[in-house]
Order: sequence, then C-alpha cells, then structure tokens
Amino acid sequence: MEQPCEERPHFEHVSNPESLFRCHPQRNGWGPANCDKEVRSECLAALAHLPFEPNVRPSLFSHQLFRACDFTFHVQQRQRDGRDPRGIGVAFADEEQQFQTVDNRPLLKRGGGGGWLHKRRAPVKQSTAAFNEKNKEEEELRLGKKGKSEQKKQQQQQQARFARIHARHRAFSEWSVQPTNEWAVEAEIPLSQLYKHAVESSKIKVKDLAWRGELRTYNKQADQIRTKLPVALQNLSSNFDYYWVTTQDDDLIKEHMLNSSEPIDVAATDQVLAVLMAAPQSKYSWHLHLTKVEGKLLIGKANGSIVDLLTVNETASEPPMQDAENRLNRPAALGFEAVKINQNLRQQLLVKGEDPVKFPPPPFVEAGDNPASVAYRYRLFTIPGRTAGAAGGKSRQPINIIARTEVNAKLPQAAGTPKPAADAEPTTGHGRREKEDSDPFGKDGGGYVYICALNEYDIKGQKNWRVQMETQRGALLATEVRNNACKLKKFVASAMMAGCDDLKLGFVSRKSNNDNEHHVVLSVQSYQTRDLGLQIGLKPDNAWGIVRAIVDLVMDKPDGRYVLLKDPTKPVMRLYSRPEDEDEDGEEDEKAPEARADDDEANRNDEE
Repeated sequence: MEQPCEERPHFEHVSNPESLFRCHPQRNGWGPANCDKEVRSECLAALAHLPFEPNVRPSLFSHQLFRACDFTFHVQQRQRDGRDPRGIGVAFADEEQQFQTVDNRPLLKRGGGGGWLHKRRAPVKQSTAAFNEKNKEEEELRLGKKGKSEQKKQQQQQQARFARIHARHRAFSEWSVQPTNEWAVEAEIPLSQLYKHAVESSKIKVKDLAWRGELRTYNKQADQIRTKLPVALQNLSSNFDYYWVTTQDDDLIKEHMLNSSEPIDVAATDQVLAVLMAAPQSKYSWHLHLTKVEGKLLIGKANGSIVDLLTVNETASEPPMQDAENRLNRPAALGFEAVKINQNLRQQLLVKGEDPVKFPPPPFVEAGDNPASVAYRYRLFTIPGRTAGAAGGKSRQPINIIARTEVNAKLPQAAGTPKPAADAEPTTGHGRREKEDSDPFGKDGGGYVYICALNEYDIKGQKNWRVQMETQRGALLATEVRNNACKLKKFVASAMMAGCDDLKLGFVSRKSNNDNEHHVVLSVQSYQTRDLGLQIGLKPDNAWGIVRAIVDLVMDKPDGRYVLLKDPTKPVMRLYSRPEDEDEDGEEDEKAPEARADDDEANRNDEE
C-alpha cells in the first residue's frame, strides 16, 4: 500500500527575487567565483528553503530548461526513439524500482521469419564500395560452384559481344575516299529520306539503243542441282577477260550522247544506278563521281573502288571484321572471293558447244582479248516529269538516261522455233513484259536471264546451308535477305534495268573453311525478278524515285565535278563539289577488283 503523502510546507510569495541571492559577476567564467567562500555560503544557504523531491515528474517548462544546457550528447542520440533518455526516463527510473509486475512470464518475441538474413547485423559504413562488397559477399554465399561458373560464362559472353560491337564499328569506319579541305559540302541526304521518293515506274519508257558482245543459252540442268549431290564450281574466271569500264570510258555512250536524235540528259551504267537504288540499305562507305558539263550529267565510279566488289554479309548483325584472325574472312578478301564466284557461275551455267548470238564487239574490247560471254544492252530510260504540286515543289521536265546493262543468258527457245537473226537491230522492249518486233528474242518465247550467286564462308556453323537447304529453304532465304540486303537489291535492280524477267540465284559454299579457291554449288533457285524484288523490299517506284531525286539535286547545281559519298559511320550520304584542277583521288589507274583486294591485303600485312 502506498503511504500517504506528507503535508508540504507552504511558502509565501517572494516579490523581489534579488532579496534571496546576491549576484556577483564573474568575468573569467560562468557562475559564482570558487574563491569567494562568503558568497558561496550565502547562495547555498538560500537554497535550503526550497523543496527537493527527485521523484516528482518535472513540468514541461522545466523539462525544456534541462535540455538547454545539454552539451554532452549528440542530437541523434538524444532524439532516438522519439524521447530523451536523460529526461523522463531518468525521472521514472527510481519510481519503477518501487513496483514489481505480477506476471513474471517472459514476453513473446515477435516472429521475424527466421534465417540468417533476418538476424540483426552489425552496422556497416553506408558507402558505395561497402554496399557493393556486402552484396558481393551475399551473392557468393548464395551461389555455389555451378552458379559461379555460369556467371563467369555470362561475363565472357558479354565481353565478347562488346568486342564484336566495337569491331563492327571499326569495320564501318573506313572511308572509300577521304574528303579533302578543298571539297565543299553541297548537300547532306539522310538515307531514311530516300524512301519518300517515288515515280510511277509504269510510265517510264524504255528503248533499246544497241547490243554488244554475245549471248548464250542458259543450261536448265542447273536447276536440278541439289545439296545431296553438289556440283563443283569450275575456275573459269582465269580463262576470260572481264571489264569494269566506267561511264566516261565507254565510247559508245559518248557517241550516243553527242549524235543521238533524242536529247540525252544523263549517262550511267547499271552498276552505279544499282548503287543508288540500294543506297538506303548500304552500310559500307562508297562514292560515285558526277560530272556536269553543259547541262548533261555523267555518273561514274572510281576504278577499283568498293563499287566493283560484292560485299558479303554487309547488313548482318555480325558482319566480317577488318581484323579477323582468319585473313580469308576479312571484308576485302570476301568481296574478291564473291566476284570470282559470280564470274565462274555465270560462265558455268551456259550451254557448251552451242553457237551464241553474236553482236558487234564492245568498244572497250581490245585486240587479242578473250572476253567472257555476256551481252551488253544499251538502253534509254525516259523518266516522266512532274508539275509543281500544292506543297510548292518545283516542276520537272522528263529526263532521258542512257545506261549500259548486262544480260548473262537467254532461256532455251521452244522446239521447232527458228532462231532470231543475229544481225537484228533491237530498238525497244525489255523481255517478256514488252514483246515488241524489235526485240530479237520477243518472238520465239525466250526470255533474258540474270545470273548471280551468294557465297557461304563459314560451313561449320550450326545453321550452315547444307542443313537448311533441304529442310528450311524459306528460312534460309529470309536469313540471306537480312544479311545481304544491299547486295541482293543491287542484283535485282541490275536485272530489272537489263530487262531480265528471270533471275537465277546460286548458293555457293566453300569446300572447307580455310579454302577460298575451291567451292561447290549447292543449289540454283529460279525467281521472277519483280516478285523477288517485292519480297526483299525493292519497289521499282522507289528505286527510280531515288535516281530521279539525285539527278534533280545535281541538275540544280552549276557545271562542275561532284562526289557523292556515303558516310561509313552514319546513315548519311553527302554531295561534295570538287575543284576543276584537282587530280583524281589516286584511283583512276585501271584496276580490277582482284588487284585492289590484293593491294589492300598486302598493305594490311605490312602494317601488321
């Protein structure tokens, strides 16, 4: 039982507090001076009249006064758990000791889920390094040997992926020609903007001007080649002469531009026009020479440039690297290999022992040459003009483009049908789409054939052609369209300009991974040129629209020399103007692609 409280003494109100104490200022410290015993005794004597009960709860005002002189504890310690450990807690410490609880059972511990992760750990320094170190230790405890090996494998794969990305950027960073300080940028064309240009291809008029060379019949037995019984690719390129004549060096083009009854505005070849038509898909750097003289435009290429090479896996996610360990798999070597494969296949798929249809020899063939069997078809394309639209565009006049195209073969003619005259002078028509009387093969039902090839250099991969050709032929074509989109569009564009309704696509593979001289033909697929073009995303309206846009851009410039250059690091091509007295960029010496590839490989070996 609690004892009754004793009666507390009553104090009268003190009107003057100064009467209780006498204050003596202390200039050297705080409080009364220690040496003044008289003052100290008087002060302590006055405190004897005041009550002192430690168990009495301090008032809020006095509690705040106590805190005013608290200089020994940090603010975090004093305010932890929302109360002052030296205030109310100390005041109730003695009072709590006077009472005892009736229930001595231990309190139940609140469940925390168990496990070492829920136990209280010693506080650690909250820094980035300490946090990372703590997470690393926890992961090491959780992961076993298998987990660590898998994690290491993932890190290696990620490093290899980054290495491929960096190598891919290095491969794309090489310029086909380096711009000089004397070149002035006339225009910058994003490749994405090229998709917006279009003309109605159905309104384009086509007229044959001349045929040169010879034309043989396609051997239909090549369509029976299968993967289980591949055919060795013969090395025929060394037996014939091939030509990479630029537009400026073709005398027949010059003759037609000067003496033609119809005005000719632009001169080019199917090779350079195909580069423009497939420009939106290009990744590597390339450049074309454009010369405007008296309102006429000549579009050509530099001898031995990348335009003469056939790129391999240019648009693939992992294209060939310039610093590949196997030098046979570097871009320049693969491009030269692809050129030889196409040359050999185009001669091997022809009927042997049959007299070809002969035309006058090309103007660039010299005496003593043994030219390969190919027909050069000089054609005149008339692109219709347009009027100024509501958007404020300029009105354009129709433009006439003369182009030298190539036809590789013709389909076998029907039995009993007489052969066409070899000296026929065609003037119009382009294959089965326009079977006019002037077409030498329009009457006998035969069509023109364009032959091209894709080559495989990694035959040990999981998805090699020998496996996919039999079971996943559609998936194989889709993969090659993705990896070689630019090259396939060039093939289809060249076939369309030559008037070849049939395109023969050969799939050629190496006999072994480290042998780029011996190949086998796994299959030859037949396609309709226009159908294949739509399948790979090449629309004739857009293809001719790109050509028209580039021609209009240069036609608005003054006469002079220009260079259209594709940037290797950005999807952009730029039009540069060059000084009239500037020499060519060191590429005008006549070089075949194989010579250029050999020079590049020799220079690279010297650098290494």
